Amino acid sequence: MKNNRFRNDADLLLGSLTWTQADQNRVLSELRGEPPKMKRKMSLVLVLAMVLVLLATVALAAGLIFSPKYDAVRLANAALKLQYGITPEMMTVFYREDAIKDADGNDVLVYRSVESQWAEQIGVYTVTAQGQNAKAAWSHDGETISDGLTSPVWGSSQIRLILSDYAAACEAVLKDGAPMTTPDPAEIAKNQQRRLEEAAMAKKAATLTLEEARKLALEAITQEYALTDAQRAELKTTDDESDYYYRMENGEPVIEICYRPDADGQYWVTINAQTGVIEDVLYDSGLAGNG
Repeated sequence: MKNNRFRNDADLLLGSLTWTQADQNRVLSELRGEPPKMKRKMSLVLVLAMVLVLLATVALAAGLIFSPKYDAVRLANAALKLQYGITPEMMTVFYREDAIKDADGNDVLVYRSVESQWAEQIGVYTVTAQGQNAKAAWSHDGETISDGLTSPVWGSSQIRLILSDYAAACEAVLKDGAPMTTPDPAEIAKNQQRRLEEAAMAKKAATLTLEEARKLALEAITQEYALTDAQRAELKTTDDESDYYYRMENGEPVIEICYRPDADGQYWVTINAQTGVIEDVLYDSGLAGNG
């Protein structure tokens, strides 16, 4: 329904842009690198820029537009909750890899432990999203899960223990003499420089303002997590760079916006900085590590 509304509003706003044979000839000449035969009223670059701004305005006016990539994430999260009891609060212990396509064109998403210390116990969850349905599988399917952290396999009940008593979970898997890896300072500096260059590129290409992105992010969080007016009012963001940043994703600029409630946790929303499309929404409860 939202996509139809977007399309209708776009048709309404862009319908006033007439496209004549002369316009077509000018565009073709531009693409071929041919010199203009007459003075143009408007350059092709300016026309395209205006269209991008109009599309972004439509997205803001017509409501939220979620990318197909995030539609698959939504299905995958729902499948994990239904089949394995993995709730949004538990997602803080997982790293979700970017979706890939299988041989049938379905989106496949993989969830792994953020921390290596209990990666073996938690295992790997793989979800295949097809159409409006998703099917999850676990690397420990069929194995016995006993009570508590002494179980060789950790399911949703053990993950809840990580959230409530992080220290006890660490102690349960502690291995004396385990080697510690020391980050390479040169590699850290290199990655930081790359992020800065990428951020500058994304910010330059962005057509959405930061304030527009924040409004979209707040609406996305409210909708995706069914927040009440009171819960929405608790969400805060700041001008500090820890609450937003620009980056490139698949050749397009995106803005990452963070909102923090008065309680623990944080919400992150990824927004296409040119179209306003919501690329991802993530809630990190922040519970793991607070114990």
